Amino acid sequence: MLTEQEIQHICRRSEISSPIYGEENSYPRLKRYISRAADAQGDGHPLMYRWGKADFDTVDPEQFLFGSCSRCGFTGALDAADYRQAAKDPDRYKSHLATQF
Repeated sequence: MLTEQEIQHICRRSEISSPIYGEENSYPRLKRYISRAADAQGDGHPLMYRWGKADFDTVDPEQFLFGSCSRCGFTGALDAADYRQAAKDPDRYKSHLATQF
């Protein structure tokens, strides 16, 4: 497990509001270009990553791809604009959620 200092070294914090409760959630997001695919499948899916910072080779960058609200379970890809801005249009998010069940 990474220490908070290590996370700050490779990440920046994003504050994303839940569209259900409006509460701010803080998520670590990898800094731009801190890691990249070193090997990929034909469809572009990464098989192995290369880090831009030393000493992080054992860390899986995919653990920083998603965020989830601990209160309502609102989950999504941190790089997706729809996820980051869902609190600006909660009715749209709720109507989309209703179609999933």
